[in-house]
Order: sequence, then C-alpha cells, then structure tokens
Amino acid sequence: MSFSERTNFEAIIWLSFGGPNGPSEVMPFLENVTAGRNVPRQRLEKVAEQYMIFGGKSPINDQNRELIEKLHSELESRSIGLPIYFANRNWSPYLSEVVNELRLAGVSSAL
Repeated sequence: MSFSERTNFEAIIWLSFGGPNGPSEVMPFLENVTAGRNVPRQRLEKVAEQYMIFGGKSPINDQNRELIEKLHSELESRSIGLPIYFANRNWSPYLSEVVNELRLAGVSSAL
C-alpha cells in the first residue's frame, strides 16, 4: 500500500509567508502585506531599503526552494511519490492560485 493510499494525501502544499523575487516586486509586496493597516509610505520605503541590501529580493524564497528540494529527495528515497506545491500567503504564487492548480490537477486531498 502506498503512502498516499495509507494517508489519503495526494500532494503536499508548502506554505510560506512570501517575499519579493526582485527589486520591482518590493514595493508591491510591501503594499500587499500592509494593505488596510494604514502604514505610512515613509515606513514602507524604509523597509524597502532593507530588501535592497539583499538585491531587492527576500531570502525566504530561495530557502523554501532548497527545503522543498530536500523534502522531495527524502520522500523519493522512501518511495513516496507525492508532488510538492509551493504557495505563499502574501505573494505569488498565492495559496488561492495553488489550490486552484491542485483542483485542476484533480487533487482533492493535500497535506
């Protein structure tokens, strides 16, 4: 019996906070994260400066991709063939987009 048959999971969703992938995404990302919270523009600009220290991208994205690859390798070494979908709360790929992708792929149960 396969892992997915024992657990009823057909996929894994790796959910993260999200972060910009480049300089052009920094301000839109910060505006999205702070939407409805009345954060002053000056504060967003100050935070954006911090992202620019890292080349205008969040290190969380590369860290997540590395961890997903490690998990994928570990699962494969145990003959567990579950696809891993990467989703974010605050940036693309958004969780809602990934859930729709799962639905289109016929996945009805994910961990």
